[in-house]
Amino acid sequence: MYLDPVIQASAEKVAAARAENVKLDPRRMTAEEKDQLLRTYHPDYREDQFQILQAGPNRGDKVPHELADLLQARSRVIPGDIDLTRADYDVDVLVIGGGGAGTSAAIEAHEAGASVMVVTKLRMGDANTMMAEGGIQAADKPNDSPAQHFLDAYGGGHFAAQKDLLSKLVTEAPEAIAWLSGLGVEFDKAPDGTMITTHGGGTSRKRMHAAKDYSGAEIMRTLRDEALNREIPVVDFTAAMELVLDENGRCAGAVLMNMETRQLKLARARTVILATGGAGRLHYQGFPTSNHYGATADGLVLGYRAGARLLYADTLQYHPTGAAFPAQIFGALVTEKVRSVGAMLINANGGIVAPWFMNRMMAVVEAHPTAETITNEQMGALLSGFAYAFVLLAATLAGLVLLIVRWKRREFYLAPEQLPCGATRRAAFGNPGVITCIVVGTLGTLLMLFA
Repeated sequence: MYLDPVIQASAEKVAAARAENVKLDPRRMTAEEKDQLLRTYHPDYREDQFQILQAGPNRGDKVPHELADLLQARSRVIPGDIDLTRADYDVDVLVIGGGGAGTSAAIEAHEAGASVMVVTKLRMGDANTMMAEGGIQAADKPNDSPAQHFLDAYGGGHFAAQKDLLSKLVTEAPEAIAWLSGLGVEFDKAPDGTMITTHGGGTSRKRMHAAKDYSGAEIMRTLRDEALNREIPVVDFTAAMELVLDENGRCAGAVLMNMETRQLKLARARTVILATGGAGRLHYQGFPTSNHYGATADGLVLGYRAGARLLYADTLQYHPTGAAFPAQIFGALVTEKVRSVGAMLINANGGIVAPWFMNRMMAVVEAHPTAETITNEQMGALLSGFAYAFVLLAATLAGLVLLIVRWKRREFYLAPEQLPCGATRRAAFGNPGVITCIVVGTLGTLLMLFA
């Protein structure tokens, strides 16, 4: 497939233009331009893709149809199929989810002396953490601080984040990086041993710590090895079906189902940690996803049915760059790191797509959602449209200038009966000609720019 002549020709053009493209510094979009772009194209603004919840802690809130169907569905555990008086497992801490978050929680609980068990519907490490490429952020350099990290993240999230949670995230991030490094994660380092950091999306300082382009896999490898070395029990290919509440309404365990035998078991625990990942594999609005196959909103549904209120249930992170070709990797992540080191959006000819006509470009992409790039014909049509618009705009401005000159010379007449002695009929019809030029030019310009 990579021997396709069109793809090879495009690759050669991209390579030839790379040296010049590196020198360019396109104008950044203003906050107003970004907001308009989001409202026009971002999936979160499509009202027909949401519905209002009729039951549960978030009743009255809007959520995507795909999530609403699960949150309001009937339980798959039939009363009588499980004996809640007899536990198959009894531990201090039950961790549901075997990814980076769940495994980290299990290690920390074990370090504190608790008896821990991890339950995962796939295998330990089959998780979104494995899919992460670009890195993990922490303000641990002399020119940075958690306060600056907080401002970047809070502003980048349009000031919608819950401030106490965000504050905990940024203040404990340096400690988390040091902890991972101490366990053996091979972050990129300079020859003197200091960590190499790069810019991430919306960062004012270089604080992205990475392990080449397989950061998540390196982190997960280290965490899994640590958990196995500690001999923390892992029950794999087993899904949590329902959380169990005690007589006081507090979580006291979970009903589990073996994915192969469909056998139900009860796990009793003093503390239950939900670390099941996100909802990318629900494919909201039919979007492809870079998420692992296990990201099907399990934890959201478990918590909701037990009475937990969901935060930000009406939104999902849409990563701006992903693979569209070949079909085998459709939806695969093109990491944020490529932009942090200077990657730019280009067309099939290697030309940079400038932000000043990004709206028009987005319209072309929407009309051709399966295209890998904007084709030569599409780009030519786009630029031709702007060329015609500028020609018509120039005609409009020329007409206005002539109109002003004639007005100042007292030559502005619309009808023969307004002519002074000695004036000719030709002069009378010169002004309507100017006005016609202005009207036609203005209408044409508006049609070309906004059609």
